[in-house]
Amino acid sequence: MGNRIINQTFPESPITYTMKLSLPEKRVAYDLVFHSGCSIHSRFDGLDGLNYTINDKPYTDVQTLWKDVVEELTENTFIGTDQYGQRVLKTYESIPTFDSSDREWDSKKLHYLFYDGSQIHLAIMNGGYRIAKLTFYLKLLSADAEMKPLFEKLGWPMTGIQWK
Repeated sequence: MGNRIINQTFPESPITYTMKLSLPEKRVAYDLVFHSGCSIHSRFDGLDGLNYTINDKPYTDVQTLWKDVVEELTENTFIGTDQYGQRVLKTYESIPTFDSSDREWDSKKLHYLFYDGSQIHLAIMNGGYRIAKLTFYLKLLSADAEMKPLFEKLGWPMTGIQWK
């Protein structure tokens, strides 16, 4: 697939996204507010191999967002590293399937909360064996204050984030 620069925005900006996390001994939902975002769909060809750029850094679908596991927080929540050596928070959600089409296009949802060296972003992958949709929320503006310890564990800078 060709190169795409992620700079399209959703109609409203800023954008609030509620991220559900399974953390040791509890399930929580945190509101994250981002400056902008976009979504790319491709149900017929898939987005596997899609190249895009965020803040002048090249990425390929979600494979470059996840290289190695550093720590398993729960069976569906992990801390790992991306292709640039930055820490990433990844969550996995299994979606029930009914046929082979569901398994190919709609059997899982992955969240990647990542730091690109200057800003924190969220990438969400919907798909199965193939990637049907990628959604990007760019430049974290504010977050639930209960996430501070997690951000500290990830080693991300917290200046510029409004804590609620």
